[in-house]
Amino acid sequence: MNWLVAAIGLWAVMGLELGLRDGLALGPTGAAPTFALIYLVFLALSAPRRAALWAGLAVGLALDASRALPSADGMRVVAAIGPLTLGGALAAYTTVQIRGVLNQRNPLTGPLVVAVAVFLAHLVAVATLEMRSWYDAALTVDAVADLGRAGLTAVYSALASLVLGVLARPILPMIAAVHQFDPTPSAWRWVPFGRRGYGPAR
Repeated sequence: MNWLVAAIGLWAVMGLELGLRDGLALGPTGAAPTFALIYLVFLALSAPRRAALWAGLAVGLALDASRALPSADGMRVVAAIGPLTLGGALAAYTTVQIRGVLNQRNPLTGPLVVAVAVFLAHLVAVATLEMRSWYDAALTVDAVADLGRAGLTAVYSALASLVLGVLARPILPMIAAVHQFDPTPSAWRWVPFGRRGYGPAR
């Protein structure tokens, strides 16, 4: 995997993440598609195992650094580096583990993986923040509301990924060539050159 291109791609999707989050939010729920985690699934579906896990940590760290949580008194914000970093790593690991049994010629496969990965990432984040709130009085967490928002975000992200897969189809051969992935017509079938299916990746 070409890390320079991956970093540029992350920079671009974080721009979408920050620029469109409020505009695409579902009313008072605050649920919005997470373009960064969609991008992570794209990478993890074909990148070598170790590269995919590092990408998960990098994407999660970028998401953690881009958001601030309100304090219990509402007068300040609380920075939390770690919840989505761990969540991104789990999302990447899960994608790597299941990609070998996926039918990636099915156009619904990618969105379904996105839904699972996004929900797992946010589940870890909610659990981590809930545990922090036990000893940090500055942070309050409504776990039930946050889990509901995570579910909506996962479904919303899956629908967004389906649209993005269609829109990105014309440039996939170029992206695949740069990353040394097989430039197949399927928007979701990015198999490394020389492989038939997903064998053990280093």
